[in-house]
Amino acid sequence: MLYGKYEEYKPRTFCNDVRCPVQLKLNANEKNPTKCNEIKETCRTSCLFPAKFFDTWMTLHGFYSIDDYGKKLKETPEIRAKKNALTTWKFHKWLTDKGFVIVKPRKR
Repeated sequence: MLYGKYEEYKPRTFCNDVRCPVQLKLNANEKNPTKCNEIKETCRTSCLFPAKFFDTWMTLHGFYSIDDYGKKLKETPEIRAKKNALTTWKFHKWLTDKGFVIVKPRKR
């Protein structure tokens, strides 16, 4: 299987790594699902990090986006525009809605 070669990005890895204040609140309230859902709404509507920052983080940590065939997402004017215009949350959602998965090569 294609994904056997890759380690898939785990949701919120970036948020925890950059110590996002919203993520820190989520971590502090992990036993309160109602509160967590309220806090997650902040991510959807007011993510603090631009997609360009997320993209740089992904590159530094060896992650990239692939489609179902293992083909890397190409840097096009449309992709650059998305990275410049969207938040990390919206860019990640856009990628997954388009069928891309964020991965890095699995260590052997």
